[in-house]
Amino acid sequence: MKTRHLSLVTRHSLLVASLAVVASVQAAGTAEWKPEIDVADVPVYVATNATLPEIEAARLLMRAQAMVAGGEDPLTNAVPAVATNFPKTGIVVGWQGSALVAPLAKELGLADWYETEPKCQDTVVQKAVGKTLVVAGNSPQGAYWSAGDLLYRNGARFLHNGGDDGEEGTFLEYMTGLKAPRDWRYQPEALIRTGFQDRRRKSKLKGAEKDAELVAKNQFAARNGADAVGPLDGGRARESIGSESIQPPVNEFKKHPDWFPLIDGKRWRPAPGSGWEWVVEGCWVNDEFTQWVVDNNETWYNRKGGHDKVALIDITNSDGGRRCQCPDCVKLRASYPDELSCYFDYQTKIALRIKERHPEMRIETLAYIMSRSYPKAGNGVLRGIEAIDYCPYSRCFIHPYSDKGCPTNKGDLDRMAEWKKADLPIGGLKTSNM
Repeated sequence: MKTRHLSLVTRHSLLVASLAVVASVQAAGTAEWKPEIDVADVPVYVATNATLPEIEAARLLMRAQAMVAGGEDPLTNAVPAVATNFPKTGIVVGWQGSALVAPLAKELGLADWYETEPKCQDTVVQKAVGKTLVVAGNSPQGAYWSAGDLLYRNGARFLHNGGDDGEEGTFLEYMTGLKAPRDWRYQPEALIRTGFQDRRRKSKLKGAEKDAELVAKNQFAARNGADAVGPLDGGRARESIGSESIQPPVNEFKKHPDWFPLIDGKRWRPAPGSGWEWVVEGCWVNDEFTQWVVDNNETWYNRKGGHDKVALIDITNSDGGRRCQCPDCVKLRASYPDELSCYFDYQTKIALRIKERHPEMRIETLAYIMSRSYPKAGNGVLRGIEAIDYCPYSRCFIHPYSDKGCPTNKGDLDRMAEWKKADLPIGGLKTSNM
């Protein structure tokens, strides 16, 4: 393992940075980060209701401790202790809703991400409470972010997401110690949107081979997944649902062909069984289809538990689908200064209809592929949108993401800066290895 990692680091250099660290230089925290407490040889705990991001963050800290102690990376057997009461010493990893962290939320300066106004501000914390270090965030993703930041400051490097095992991009062997500040709180400029999906049930392997594969996949999922579900006592944080939810269901084509785009004179859908059935735009002038989208999003919202379980809902159009060529759709798009403005105004129309029924619901959309630039019509076509999930198309593994001197990063950074005109929370969709 070490030989493989060294070769990768030699090839890409040690100058790479994770998104967590990039965000650290974008805005000031409440105090300067100083290495004041040695936590290289203390137990690591999570709560009984810990979600997957918290557990994987704790495991990552334990793996780093083992490497600092001179051992091998315990990839498959680093399991954090589960505490019912706040421990007198050690490291506690948790988000604001964790059973261990919630009683300390006010002291830590944490408020539930969903309830934070006006812009759902993320917060991450590394703070000593007595002789115990709390590594926390106001979301499960924030807790993982905080752990990654702590390791980076101690010499770890996160180069890329690796291959299928998700492990080739994490380098812990360059750490020579593990020290933390006494009191550090930080609110990153970019919102933390990445989710987590527990993949352990999907393996066909057995025994130690299965353990190794699934632990690695969970580590990969903790950077690239979709659902913050905790395996301990069914713990769950509020999650984001939807994503690319403005497209007609392929199985409705025979019953509602007019919901689908007109392409070369015929109503079109992706071939059934192709794996791309969801990559299809609807006919935006068809009000019956638009109302179906509203109803379908409401169904998912209620099915997932409504306000108590859902942080926000994504109403993005399909990922690169073909636009309808019917005369009315062509005329509609031509009535805007650019196609993007029509795209976002249609989403706003849907968002406002949803909010008529559920004013408490937060709605985001995705700036991606055909929609990644700021619309020429400006904020008027973003009236019903409360967050933008921006997807970078590039990531240089040599320079920090914030370095505009790198031509690979410059285009994305310029587009992200343009999006600040929207005066909305801008998150990063972790598709291109940020």
